[in-house]
Amino acid sequence: FSGPLYVNGVYTLRILQNLLGLPGTNVADVRKVISHPQALAQCMPYIKEHGFATEDAVNTARAAAAIAQAGDPSVAAIASAETSNLYGLEVIERGINKSLLNTTRFAVFSRCENPSRARTNSTFMMLFAVNNEAGALANAINVIARHGFNMTTLRSHPLKNKPWQYYFYVEAEGDESSETGKNMLSELQEHCSQIKIIGHYNMEVPLEDNE
Repeated sequence: FSGPLYVNGVYTLRILQNLLGLPGTNVADVRKVISHPQALAQCMPYIKEHGFATEDAVNTARAAAAIAQAGDPSVAAIASAETSNLYGLEVIERGINKSLLNTTRFAVFSRCENPSRARTNSTFMMLFAVNNEAGALANAINVIARHGFNMTTLRSHPLKNKPWQYYFYVEAEGDESSETGKNMLSELQEHCSQIKIIGHYNMEVPLEDNE
Protein backbone atom coordinates (compact mmCIF):
# COMPACT_ATOMS: atom_id res chain seq x y z
CA PHE A 1 0.00 0.00 0.00
CA SER A 2 2.91 2.35 0.71
CA GLY A 3 5.50 0.86 -1.67
CA PRO A 4 6.73 2.25 -5.01
CA LEU A 5 6.28 -0.82 -7.24
CA TYR A 6 3.78 -1.36 -10.06
CA VAL A 7 2.35 -4.62 -11.48
CA ASN A 8 2.78 -4.88 -15.26
CA GLY A 9 1.80 -8.52 -15.78
CA VAL A 10 0.07 -11.49 -14.17
CA TYR A 11 0.89 -15.14 -14.91
CA THR A 12 -0.66 -18.42 -13.79
CA LEU A 13 1.18 -21.68 -13.29
CA ARG A 14 -0.54 -25.05 -12.87
CA ILE A 15 0.94 -26.82 -9.86
CA LEU A 16 1.42 -30.58 -9.78
CA GLN A 17 2.53 -31.91 -6.41
CA ASN A 18 4.77 -34.96 -6.25
CA LEU A 19 6.02 -37.29 -3.55
CA LEU A 20 9.83 -37.03 -3.42
CA GLY A 21 12.25 -39.27 -1.56
CA LEU A 22 15.78 -40.58 -1.45
CA PRO A 23 16.89 -42.64 -4.49
CA GLY A 24 15.40 -46.11 -4.36
CA THR A 25 12.63 -45.20 -1.91
CA ASN A 26 9.16 -46.73 -2.43
CA VAL A 27 5.78 -45.53 -1.18
CA ALA A 28 5.73 -48.43 1.29
CA ASP A 29 8.93 -47.10 2.91
CA VAL A 30 7.45 -43.67 3.73
CA ARG A 31 6.06 -42.93 7.18
CA LYS A 32 6.10 -39.10 7.23
CA VAL A 33 5.87 -36.30 4.66
CA ILE A 34 7.23 -32.75 4.95
CA SER A 35 6.04 -29.75 2.94
CA HIS A 36 4.50 -26.29 3.03
CA PRO A 37 1.11 -26.35 4.82
CA GLN A 38 -0.71 -25.44 1.61
CA ALA A 39 0.90 -28.29 -0.31
CA LEU A 40 0.04 -30.68 2.53
CA ALA A 41 -3.58 -29.49 2.41
CA GLN A 42 -3.71 -29.99 -1.37
CA CYS A 43 -2.56 -33.59 -0.93
CA MET A 44 -4.43 -34.47 2.27
CA PRO A 45 -6.63 -37.23 0.76
CA TYR A 46 -3.49 -38.98 -0.50
CA ILE A 47 -1.73 -38.46 2.85
CA LYS A 48 -4.67 -39.90 4.81
CA GLU A 49 -5.02 -42.81 2.43
CA HIS A 50 -1.44 -43.85 3.14
CA GLY A 51 -1.49 -42.97 6.84
CA PHE A 52 1.46 -40.58 6.65
CA ALA A 53 2.38 -38.29 9.53
CA THR A 54 2.97 -34.67 8.45
CA GLU A 55 5.44 -31.89 9.26
CA ASP A 56 5.27 -28.27 8.12
CA ALA A 57 8.10 -26.60 6.21
CA VAL A 58 8.65 -22.97 5.22
CA ASN A 59 8.27 -23.95 1.56
CA THR A 60 8.42 -27.04 -0.64
CA ALA A 61 12.07 -26.48 -1.58
CA ARG A 62 13.11 -26.38 2.09
CA ALA A 63 11.21 -29.63 2.60
CA ALA A 64 13.11 -31.32 -0.22
CA ALA A 65 16.42 -30.01 1.11
CA ALA A 66 15.62 -31.41 4.56
CA ILE A 67 14.90 -34.86 3.10
CA ALA A 68 18.19 -34.86 1.20
CA GLN A 69 20.13 -33.79 4.27
CA ALA A 70 18.49 -36.22 6.72
CA GLY A 71 19.04 -39.31 4.56
CA ASP A 72 16.04 -41.11 6.08
CA PRO A 73 14.02 -43.14 3.52
CA SER A 74 10.99 -43.16 5.82
CA VAL A 75 10.55 -39.39 5.39
CA ALA A 76 9.50 -37.85 2.07
CA ALA A 77 8.77 -34.39 0.74
CA ILE A 78 5.91 -33.01 -1.31
CA ALA A 79 7.19 -30.68 -4.02
CA SER A 80 7.68 -30.24 -7.76
CA ALA A 81 9.63 -32.71 -9.89
CA GLU A 82 12.06 -29.91 -10.70
CA THR A 83 12.88 -29.65 -7.00
CA SER A 84 13.88 -33.31 -6.90
CA ASN A 85 16.63 -32.61 -9.45
CA LEU A 86 18.03 -29.78 -7.33
CA TYR A 87 18.51 -31.97 -4.26
CA GLY A 88 19.29 -35.37 -5.75
CA LEU A 89 15.92 -36.90 -4.89
CA GLU A 90 13.61 -39.14 -6.92
CA VAL A 91 9.92 -38.78 -7.71
CA ILE A 92 8.22 -41.63 -5.88
CA GLU A 93 4.75 -40.77 -7.18
CA ARG A 94 3.48 -37.96 -9.42
CA GLY A 95 0.34 -35.86 -9.21
CA ILE A 96 -0.70 -36.64 -5.65
CA ASN A 97 -2.66 -33.40 -5.12
CA LYS A 98 -6.44 -33.76 -4.84
CA SER A 99 -7.27 -31.32 -7.62
CA LEU A 100 -5.38 -31.06 -10.89
CA LEU A 101 -6.68 -27.50 -11.23
CA ASN A 102 -4.32 -26.09 -8.56
CA THR A 103 -2.65 -22.93 -9.85
CA THR A 104 -0.44 -20.20 -8.43
CA ARG A 105 -0.57 -16.60 -9.64
CA PHE A 106 2.64 -14.67 -10.15
CA ALA A 107 2.91 -10.92 -10.75
CA VAL A 108 5.69 -8.95 -12.48
CA PHE A 109 6.64 -5.88 -10.43
CA SER A 110 8.61 -2.90 -11.73
CA ARG A 111 9.40 0.60 -10.56
CA CYS A 112 7.01 2.19 -13.05
CA GLU A 113 4.14 1.42 -15.38
CA ASN A 114 4.91 0.10 -18.86
CA PRO A 115 3.57 2.95 -21.06
CA SER A 116 3.53 0.83 -24.22
CA ARG A 117 1.13 -1.77 -22.84
CA ALA A 118 -2.23 -1.84 -24.64
CA ARG A 119 -5.36 -1.15 -22.61
CA THR A 120 -7.85 -3.31 -24.53
CA ASN A 121 -9.55 -6.16 -22.65
CA SER A 122 -7.50 -5.20 -19.62
CA THR A 123 -7.77 -5.36 -15.83
CA PHE A 124 -6.51 -2.85 -13.29
CA MET A 125 -5.50 -3.35 -9.66
CA MET A 126 -6.42 -0.79 -7.02
CA LEU A 127 -5.98 -0.35 -3.27
CA PHE A 128 -8.21 1.91 -1.21
CA ALA A 129 -9.13 2.70 2.39
CA VAL A 130 -12.64 3.97 3.05
CA ASN A 131 -13.73 6.86 5.27
CA ASN A 132 -14.73 6.00 8.82
CA GLU A 133 -18.46 6.31 8.28
CA ALA A 134 -21.46 4.03 7.90
CA GLY A 135 -21.84 2.49 4.45
CA ALA A 136 -18.51 3.77 3.14
CA LEU A 137 -17.42 0.42 1.69
CA ALA A 138 -20.81 -0.22 0.08
CA ASN A 139 -20.75 3.28 -1.42
CA ALA A 140 -17.25 2.75 -2.82
CA ILE A 141 -18.21 -0.57 -4.41
CA ASN A 142 -21.35 1.01 -5.90
CA VAL A 143 -19.27 3.79 -7.46
CA ILE A 144 -17.03 1.26 -9.21
CA ALA A 145 -20.02 -0.70 -10.49
CA ARG A 146 -22.04 2.35 -11.52
CA HIS A 147 -19.28 3.41 -13.91
CA GLY A 148 -19.36 0.01 -15.59
CA PHE A 149 -16.27 -1.63 -14.09
CA ASN A 150 -16.74 -5.31 -13.25
CA MET A 151 -14.88 -6.27 -10.08
CA THR A 152 -13.34 -9.75 -10.31
CA THR A 153 -11.56 -9.60 -6.94
CA LEU A 154 -12.24 -7.86 -3.61
CA ARG A 155 -10.12 -8.59 -0.54
CA SER A 156 -9.48 -6.83 2.77
CA HIS A 157 -6.12 -6.48 4.50
CA PRO A 158 -5.26 -4.89 7.86
CA LEU A 159 -3.50 -1.53 7.86
CA LYS A 160 -0.13 -1.53 9.60
CA ASN A 161 0.00 0.41 12.88
CA LYS A 162 -3.79 0.97 12.80
CA PRO A 163 -5.56 -1.76 14.78
CA TRP A 164 -8.95 -2.86 13.40
CA GLN A 165 -8.61 -0.71 10.30
CA TYR A 166 -8.38 -2.17 6.81
CA TYR A 167 -7.62 -1.35 3.21
CA PHE A 168 -9.18 -3.13 0.25
CA TYR A 169 -7.62 -4.76 -2.80
CA VAL A 170 -9.67 -4.71 -6.01
CA GLU A 171 -9.16 -6.12 -9.47
CA ALA A 172 -11.64 -4.77 -12.01
CA GLU A 173 -12.05 -5.18 -15.74
CA GLY A 174 -11.54 -2.00 -17.76
CA ASP A 175 -9.21 0.96 -18.18
CA GLU A 176 -8.99 3.25 -15.17
CA SER A 177 -7.07 5.82 -17.25
CA SER A 178 -10.04 6.32 -19.62
CA GLU A 179 -12.43 9.24 -19.21
CA THR A 180 -14.91 6.91 -17.51
CA GLY A 181 -12.16 5.62 -15.26
CA LYS A 182 -11.06 9.10 -14.26
CA ASN A 183 -14.66 9.98 -13.38
CA MET A 184 -14.93 6.81 -11.32
CA LEU A 185 -11.74 7.58 -9.38
CA SER A 186 -12.85 11.18 -8.82
CA GLU A 187 -16.19 10.09 -7.35
CA LEU A 188 -14.50 7.33 -5.36
CA GLN A 189 -12.45 9.94 -3.50
CA GLU A 190 -15.65 11.11 -1.79
CA HIS A 191 -15.86 7.79 0.06
CA CYS A 192 -12.16 6.90 0.47
CA SER A 193 -9.33 8.31 2.57
CA GLN A 194 -6.70 6.75 0.29
CA ILE A 195 -6.71 5.39 -3.28
CA LYS A 196 -3.80 3.88 -5.18
CA ILE A 197 -3.63 2.21 -8.60
CA ILE A 198 -0.97 -0.49 -8.28
CA GLY A 199 -1.11 -2.34 -11.58
CA HIS A 200 -2.61 -3.10 -14.96
CA TYR A 201 -2.52 -6.22 -17.11
CA ASN A 202 -4.20 -7.31 -20.34
CA MET A 203 -4.72 -10.97 -19.51
CA GLU A 204 -3.40 -13.67 -17.24
CA VAL A 205 -0.76 -15.58 -19.19
CA PRO A 206 -0.59 -19.35 -18.47
CA LEU A 207 2.93 -20.67 -18.01
CA GLU A 208 4.01 -24.21 -18.86
CA ASP A 209 3.10 -26.86 -16.31
CA ASN A 210 5.38 -27.27 -13.31
CA GLU A 211 5.59 -31.04 -12.89
